[in-house]
Amino acid sequence: MSATASFTAEAATTPQVSWGDCKYGHGYPVKHSDGYWYCQGGTYDGQRIYGNTGY
Repeated sequence: MSATASFTAEAATTPQVSWGDCKYGHGYPVKHSDGYWYCQGGTYDGQRIYGNTGY
């Protein structure tokens, strides 16, 4: 498997968490410069948050 194929497969399976999951895991939502939200810190650090509105 090439590096590109393995990266694509990994990116496709990146888990997404809810706003509540992020906060419950002791993280906080941060808006990325590309416009999406991700969880910073805590259990779900670095995971993308689904939905586009926060608390």
